[in-house]
Amino acid sequence: MSAPNLQIKGIDVYWENGEIDWAKVKADGVKFVFIKATQGTDYSHVDYFRKNVPLAFGNGIDVGAFHFATFSTVQEALAQAKYFDSVIKDYKLTYPVALDLEENNSNVSKKQLTDAAIAFLEYLENKGYFVMLYTYDNFLDEQLEKERLTNYAQWIAHYQGQLKNHADIWQYTDTGKVDGISGNVDMNWSYRDFAAEIAEKNKPSAGGQIGVVTATAHTVVRKGPNPAYAIVETIEKGHAYKAYGIKDGWYNVGAGWVSGKYVTFKKI
Repeated sequence: MSAPNLQIKGIDVYWENGEIDWAKVKADGVKFVFIKATQGTDYSHVDYFRKNVPLAFGNGIDVGAFHFATFSTVQEALAQAKYFDSVIKDYKLTYPVALDLEENNSNVSKKQLTDAAIAFLEYLENKGYFVMLYTYDNFLDEQLEKERLTNYAQWIAHYQGQLKNHADIWQYTDTGKVDGISGNVDMNWSYRDFAAEIAEKNKPSAGGQIGVVTATAHTVVRKGPNPAYAIVETIEKGHAYKAYGIKDGWYNVGAGWVSGKYVTFKKI
């Protein structure tokens, strides 16, 4: 794998990482995090995801989610995809949603496991998510028909030496250290600016304008329609934006969301 032009520092966490001081994590240079949301169809630590997503966002860290797969068939994969969606759907994630596929406990064929993986990814893609596959080098080579998965962004784990396969994100160690997290943590380099790609993908079309909002006080634009999301930019009183939609009292202004408490709205 040739040296990339872009390297963005990130981590991935789950409930065993415990309490996290997200301000310290941010100060240590972490730009993104994947948080485990689900496993199978009945995961007992969903609340860890729900608690930490807004905390990470609130400290200006981009957030993605991952699901640990236990499926062997298309039917099982679809059931797990629906469960994953039910947990993550209320969050405006700014990094991809990842299928963590690293086990073949039923010892099914490469084709069967790949069919199941594609069913999972397609289900979420059709829901509007930016999807990707997480696995490790040897599993991709030995358990999957990897040539059928090249259309999906790939997050590859490989801890010794250089990657054998293409990776959009490289998980290069599971014994990393980051301020704000006690113990070891998985460390990643992202070679794509997924936050920018997702923002562009979700940008309203030019024909979608519903009106104009004008700030009635000094306020901010946030990444999502909630005070927990990171600030994109500040707005001075009197500044006007095109509005493309409204959700929960927040206006989508293209660059992000602004609270209706601090703006007036004029319909076009």
